[in-house]
Amino acid sequence: MGAVGSHRCYADTVEPYLLQIGFLARTRRGRTLTQAGAEHVGAAYSPAQSADGSPLFE
Repeated sequence: MGAVGSHRCYADTVEPYLLQIGFLARTRRGRTLTQAGAEHVGAAYSPAQSADGSPLFE
């Protein structure tokens, strides 16, 4: 990708699709990989946690 503006292209096309199919989630801390997204790419899933170690979402 090295073209100027390629990040904008990603944000406008790929990111909404990943949000729609449930592989990414919007959080107060930014975008996070969901359990479904982690399973799809074969990555270990670790739920988001707050600074004190408690889960952000119950």
